[in-house]
Amino acid sequence: MILLFELIIICHVWVIGITIVTQPGMLLESVREWGNKIHDRGEKWIEPVFLCHWCAPSLHSIFAYGFAFAIGVINEFEWKLIWMYPLVAMGASLLNGIVWGAHKLIEAKTKYYINAEKLKYFDIADRKAKHKRGQ
Repeated sequence: MILLFELIIICHVWVIGITIVTQPGMLLESVREWGNKIHDRGEKWIEPVFLCHWCAPSLHSIFAYGFAFAIGVINEFEWKLIWMYPLVAMGASLLNGIVWGAHKLIEAKTKYYINAEKLKYFDIADRKAKHKRGQ
């Protein structure tokens, strides 16, 4: 059971890393733009490769297994690893959705409150200026 959770975490970190590094303003932004062009032509195969953090674990779990083997989480092949593959993909997909959703919520709230604070600041400064002028 611990192995399952370790594989899910490894896959999650890999997929979220790919998602972050392909966002606008990041190193591999051009890869996401290329993927969006392919997707706009109607080809759906690109979604689990770069575009969809929910779909990506279905394909990228292969990399998670490779990393797990490379870092010693998996020491030898066991048949249960094959049966765990769907659970790893589903668990990582769920975790990716939760983490990315929380990230987007925090990002939206931060932008809202930063803009609200700017508005409050300018509103108060404007009121003080009007008060000093006697208006």
